[in-house]
Amino acid sequence: MSDPLSPVILNKVSALPVGSIKSVQTGIVSAAMSSGAGQDTKYLDVTISAVDPAKCIVRFVGGIGDAAQNAMYKAGSGFSAYEAFCRLTSSTNLRIHLDASYGTYVHGQWKVEEFY
Repeated sequence: MSDPLSPVILNKVSALPVGSIKSVQTGIVSAAMSSGAGQDTKYLDVTISAVDPAKCIVRFVGGIGDAAQNAMYKAGSGFSAYEAFCRLTSSTNLRIHLDASYGTYVHGQWKVEEFY
């Protein structure tokens, strides 16, 4: 006896994408930050191709620095609390931010992964 749902299930499975990652966007930044308030005391907006924010993971590896000294502040330097973070503020905007007033530049690499 054959299962009447088998063809339906097979059609649904074959329509699924091969991988779970829909798109990956990456970039490197070394730029002055704008001033704001709260968690956006200092921030930098990066324009990206449109994604569904609910289906994304964002990452930032880097930190803040002082362009005049061409320096990055690192853990143990007395400035370890001033780490940079990132989040999507819209489908086309990645915001790299920190909630401290110290530092004038952000340096690092960002990545946005969108899933199906």
